Amino acid sequence: MAVVAFALLAAGVGLVAGPVAHGVVAQVSAAQAKEVWEKWKQSHAGLPAKPSPEPGEPVFWLRVPSCKISTLVTQESDAEALHRYPAVRELESGGCVVFAHRDMHFRGLADVRVGDDITIESADGRPATYTIRLIRVLLPEQVSAAVEDPENRTSLHLLTCYPFRYIGAAPKRFLVTATRR
Repeated sequence: MAVVAFALLAAGVGLVAGPVAHGVVAQVSAAQAKEVWEKWKQSHAGLPAKPSPEPGEPVFWLRVPSCKISTLVTQESDAEALHRYPAVRELESGGCVVFAHRDMHFRGLADVRVGDDITIESADGRPATYTIRLIRVLLPEQVSAAVEDPENRTSLHLLTCYPFRYIGAAPKRFLVTATRR
């Protein structure tokens, strides 16, 4: 009986260890992200913007005030980098997808509503404001078609796993689509 109890306890610890580790990494990242962004902006002041940032390079600062999200976004690179900051992928259609873990940087998306604003600040300090027009819960295989939809050509998408309070690998995706004002 004690062996079974120990095995169940170990399995439970294993299931929550991932989200707990995400939280610790996120706190460290949040404390350092603004400093990284400010240094990046200073080092690139006056330089022409690159057509395509290198993997892992800062791209912009993302704010979703209604959800208390304010974070650095880097160019898509690897899974380990996603534990530090959300990542962005440019789409062939001209829009982009920002993705992050639901239990770290995008935890606040659980409170997002249609009509909320999203602001991104580029390295040159220029802001761009987007308004959320669509929120969907999709199966993973539906995401590509949703973000590449011709109606969403220049949209900004925020993507994370769903449900937000799910233990383990979540089966669905939460997609927020916003258009520029």
